[in-house]
Formats: sequence, structure tokens, C-alpha cells
Amino acid sequence: MKKLIKLLFGLFGLYIITQILYNFFSKGYEIEYTIQNDYTFIVKEIRVQNTKNEKTNYYFEITINDTTFSLQTYQKLGSGQKVLSDIKYYEDGQYKCILPITKSNTLFSDILCKRENIYYSYNSIKGTDSNLDEFVSNLEIYDSNKYINSEEILKDSNNIVAYNNFPSNFYIALEQYKGLYYANDKIVFGKKVLFQKDIYQKEISTFIKNYYIVANYNDEYEFHDIYLIDIQSGDQYKITSNNAISMYSYINGVIENSVYLFDTSSKKQYEINIKTKTIIEVGNENTGIKYYNNGTWETRNAYDAVNQKLYFNYYTIDSNFNGQNYSKVDKVGGENSGYYYLYQATSSGYQAYRVNVQNLNNITYLFTTSDLQNVIYLNDYVIYKDGSYINYYHDLTGNRNLLRCDEINFNSSLKFHAYKS
Repeated sequence: MKKLIKLLFGLFGLYIITQILYNFFSKGYEIEYTIQNDYTFIVKEIRVQNTKNEKTNYYFEITINDTTFSLQTYQKLGSGQKVLSDIKYYEDGQYKCILPITKSNTLFSDILCKRENIYYSYNSIKGTDSNLDEFVSNLEIYDSNKYINSEEILKDSNNIVAYNNFPSNFYIALEQYKGLYYANDKIVFGKKVLFQKDIYQKEISTFIKNYYIVANYNDEYEFHDIYLIDIQSGDQYKITSNNAISMYSYINGVIENSVYLFDTSSKKQYEINIKTKTIIEVGNENTGIKYYNNGTWETRNAYDAVNQKLYFNYYTIDSNFNGQNYSKVDKVGGENSGYYYLYQATSSGYQAYRVNVQNLNNITYLFTTSDLQNVIYLNDYVIYKDGSYINYYHDLTGNRNLLRCDEINFNSSLKFHAYKS
């Protein structure tokens, strides 16, 4: 009997190890199956994992009649294949809607509705169709309270309001004229004073990962010191350049662990590395300067960076997408796990849409923003500005307010940032 118990434990342990090894080394799978209730759904399920430059994710294409819904999530949906067990469906003259449900009876997305050629989360169209609202109210698994934007104030300090909408382990920072404000979900609201006087526009400042980086604006014409502030802890570091750098400098862009700075006076480009906490010259008028263009490094003439400021963005690609022009197109993530974010100018601001990289035809509306320049992507979170508010979007919460600061509505040069540990 004891030998049998030992054997069973041994087999169980071997099974667990096999599952762990499979999950670690497997590159995923692609399967197709049918879910049948009052309707027939054809589900294509793709899991990508442990692939270079890709983030572990599930991607679904759910087809009913002649309509295909595409959904992608970075959430963990359990082990094994065929993770969906049921799908709720609604259709009327305006909308066709689905709600996928996993085998563990959980949700990984809001109800997704199609109207004409655009897809919407139910939360963004709630109240526009009384029949749809009634259908949703009868879904026991669906909790509409999860999509309510809380107006509860965590803290109000120096005309900056933080709301009780912070995800866990979430940090946000906002420039102010003498330094930096930072806040997190633990109701910590910090202030870092760096300068002796108000600096209303800081071209030599930016955010990178969990750091704020800024020149020493206490100096008047040139500087040697660059400050690095950890927005998680508030810790402050100093990076010192051997060369004097002109205040007539600006940030070209941020790539991986480095910030690229161009000095228009000396025509030199510097790379500031946050891991090594060093600053080195990487370009000048003789060698040219580094320019990041849609995933590729190029060499540009330093005089071009003097006559017209050369900015580059890790995410931004050509503004033409799938045959249509947008104000901005960002690509976030890999070829099998990423998203395209499309921004279209309207009279009320820029409407933001998202497209899964694996299906370029399904465009989903997310939010409207007043600012194209300062949008942050954290996995499946998007942080953006709308007037005096800094908000975020997520599939399981909809749009939420994080901070309110009237000053950012009047001074668009004030930068903000978010980080999730």
C-alpha cells in the first residue's frame, strides 16, 4: 500500500514537472473549436508564449454567422487548451455583442459590441440602447460596478487630486515647475523639489521606465549634472557629464534603457544610460547623430537636428494604416502579441482605436484624448491626458481618472508618466 501511495505521488510529481516544463518551453498553440448554446460559435484560439520579442498572450477570433470578433489578452486564463466554455450573445438593429466566459467561469474582457465597422466595449456605449442594457442587466456573471469610475479622492495636495482608481503596484508622476510629484496605489503622494525657481518649460527632461530624468536647471547657460528620480521610491541620483552641455539642448527620444539628448550649440548627441548611470557622446557634426526610425537606427546630419528638431518615438510608425490616414499610429508589442493604436482627429479631440496585430480589420474604439504627445503604454494599460485629467484605459475597468491637475490643461509642456511594477 505504501509503495502504491509513493508511486502515485511520484506520478503526480512527474505530471506537475511535465506541465511546468511544457509551459516554460512551449511556444504555444493554435486550435479551432465550436461552442454551441442557442447559437453556434466558431472559436480560433491562439496562445503565444516564450517567444523572442513576444509577450505571453491569448488571442481569439470568435465567428458567429458572418461576423468575427477578435480579442487579445495578457491575462492568465488557466492551463490547457480550449479555455472558453461559453459565450453570451446579443443582436439587434444597432449592435452585435459577445461576452466570452472561461472554463473557470471568469471574464477577461468587457462585453464587445460591433456597430457598423467599429467595435466598442459595452461600458463606452452604455445607455445608448435600452434593449442592450436590459440584456446586460440579466447577465449574472457580469458586474457593471467594475466599470464605474470612482470619484473618491485619495489625496488633494498642491492643486493635484489623486482618485481612488489606482491599479495595484501602479505609480504615476507629474512634472511641476520646481520638480516632480509622484503618487501610487498605497496613497503615497510625494513631492521632489529640484530647482530654486519655477521652470515653465523643460526641453531637457523625460521619463524612462521608473525614472524621471532632467537637467540641472539651477544652472543658467550650461550644465554638467543630470538628475534621475525613481518614481517608485523617490530616491534621487546624479549623473555627471565630463563635458559642459548647453541649455539649448533637447531630448531626441527614449529607447530601451537610454535617453538620447542633442546639444544644438556643440552639435553633439549624448546617450544617458539609466542602468550604468553614465552619459557618453554618441554623435557629432562629423560622424552624424543616431536617429531611431520605425525600429531601425539611422544616421542623420547633426545640422538637421539644429535646423529642425529631430524627435523619435519607440512606438510611432507611419500615419497611414491599412489604407487610411490617421493623426498618429503607434505599434506596441511583437508581431504575434502586440497592438496598433490609431488616433483620429475630431472636433472633440483625438479618438483612440486599437487593432490586434493578428487581425487588422477589427478596429475597437477605446477613448478620446486631448493630447497625442504624452500617451503611455503599460502592457494592456493605456495612460493618457484629457483636459485637466490623467486617465487610463484597461479592458476590465474601462476608462478611469487617476489625477486631476488644472495646470496641465494650460501648460501642455508638463509631462507625466506611469509605471507598473
